[in-house]
Amino acid sequence: MSLTIDNMNTFCSSVRKNSALAMCARNEGEASEITQKQQTELDELISLSQIESLVLEKKLGLCDVSGKVIINDDIFEEIFSDVSQIIYGFALCKLAAEDKVECAWDDENNEMIFWTKSLDKEAT
Repeated sequence: MSLTIDNMNTFCSSVRKNSALAMCARNEGEASEITQKQQTELDELISLSQIESLVLEKKLGLCDVSGKVIINDDIFEEIFSDVSQIIYGFALCKLAAEDKVECAWDDENNEMIFWTKSLDKEAT
């Protein structure tokens, strides 16, 4: 099914908000709203223009007669997944920068790994 994006800013804002809410729901149970503090944090993690760039990169290559972007269900799922991964990744990096989690590069798996600090280490 094809989807026409009538308002890019509203679409990008909705994708970002619902990606964050979906992650909260997986970890904390049902979540329906984002607080102002969480909104500010989301603004720092991924901008609406970054999401718009993702949409324009992944669109079907078509626009309707009024110039509105057209995507399909698969592209929507890709965009939603990409935004979720970006939020998750940047949030982990922010926690590492604040020294709330540890991180290192895993050469064997060619990826960054994160873990929580040991309580024993904090006690010393």
